[in-house]
Amino acid sequence: MRKNYVSKENKDAKEFHGRKTINSGRHEFDKGDGENEMFVWDSKVTEKNSFKLSKQIWKKIEDEALLKNKRPMLSLDISGTELVVLDKHDFIELFVKNYP
Repeated sequence: MRKNYVSKENKDAKEFHGRKTINSGRHEFDKGDGENEMFVWDSKVTEKNSFKLSKQIWKKIEDEALLKNKRPMLSLDISGTELVVLDKHDFIELFVKNYP
């Protein structure tokens, strides 16, 4: 599973035009699994058919993003199905307001 997790972080950094954080965000000054100009994200991968997203997990991502004045994002790979989770207000501001 460790290999899948590291591969996911590398893939996300490349696809989101960002960078992996040092040691998967374990340093106090460099939180999250990756970041770009707009987002700080955590990357999660599971071979199971589900992933439980708790308020605690989201709050951690949100707090880490706010420390860098960025938006929180969760990148999930659930048995090969890739998803991105954003705050509803961020989604509206970034995507809905710009389209009629």
